[in-house]
Amino acid sequence: MAISLGVRISGLLVAGALAVGTAAACGGGGGEERSGGSAGTRVSGGGSGGGGSGGTDSPKSSDGSGSEGSGGGMPTWRPSDEEGSGNVSGGGNGSGGNDSGGTGPGGGDRPGWLRPGPRSPNTDTRADAATVYDDLAANPQGCKNAAGKVPGDSEAVEWRVLRALAAACQAVQGEGGDWSAVTAEYAALQGRVTGCKSSAAYAVLGDVLRFHQRNPSATVRLAPPSGGGGAVCDFRIVSVDVGGDGKAKPHETITITVAGMYFDKRELPGGASPVTIAGAAAYEPDGAEEPDFDAEPPDQLTFQVEVPAPEGAVYPLSATVTIDHAREGTVTLPDAFTLVAPDSVGPSPGVSPSAVASPSPSAPTTTP
Repeated sequence: MAISLGVRISGLLVAGALAVGTAAACGGGGGEERSGGSAGTRVSGGGSGGGGSGGTDSPKSSDGSGSEGSGGGMPTWRPSDEEGSGNVSGGGNGSGGNDSGGTGPGGGDRPGWLRPGPRSPNTDTRADAATVYDDLAANPQGCKNAAGKVPGDSEAVEWRVLRALAAACQAVQGEGGDWSAVTAEYAALQGRVTGCKSSAAYAVLGDVLRFHQRNPSATVRLAPPSGGGGAVCDFRIVSVDVGGDGKAKPHETITITVAGMYFDKRELPGGASPVTIAGAAAYEPDGAEEPDFDAEPPDQLTFQVEVPAPEGAVYPLSATVTIDHAREGTVTLPDAFTLVAPDSVGPSPGVSPSAVASPSPSAPTTTP
């Protein structure tokens, strides 16, 4: 069957975008740009070890090159079938396995789809990137509805990757979508995607584009991975900073960092996620400023709490820190720091309170 000129051009655009990933990976840059323009971005050097964000590995050429052919200067590199997707902080790839279900020329398999997050409880009921990911993962046939929840004017990377994936989801199922726009956005986001759910979405976007490149006129019915697959996010307490000596007293302020968040980080500091230290509830210090939610990857947050004074505590004691998000995601860091006795309040030891109250009544008085 003859393939139309438009389909061939679409295939070349996809090849070019995927080749951008190869060039970025082989270009020698080890850093990562999380902001700035779409050009010149560099690929993250790794994943989330030690509490970092879920990075995204770029597609790599099977022969290590990004050669150009005669097709108007467009790269002729094609991804190999064995090529994996980007890793995410939960371990493994961002997409589930392939199942049969393709239609049209070159059908017979279909791109893997999103693995569960796990699903965010969405305690503030607002549409956010974490919950839109969940909607796409659970129901790829409803990707048009999910696309309607993405803010049309948002330039945030986590929203841009979901917007592109929702469009690719529609296009590969023959329900609209714009392959050229999706391909351009995939290239523009190369090296800029962080966070476990966003990285998983970007990896699946690459899978869909590779499928379209191999089967430019095929349509498929997408489906969640059989069995659900493992979660892409590994919610955990990364660190508790109490200072260099590893000790803290009640009413002192300490800093907690969490990563692998599968829900909107703006939900964490509120009452839906109680923090306990040594079994006692801990709260934000009085007058504490709101965390800078945009300063870290979407699945990571650093915030402060005031150390409580556990009732009946015998000091010193080893303090365990626990966070319970909406009674669904409980994470614990045992032996996070040493909780020591609070400072004593009152007169100095050895000084009677009456000794500083008033002059002795037997003291002589003088008459002018």
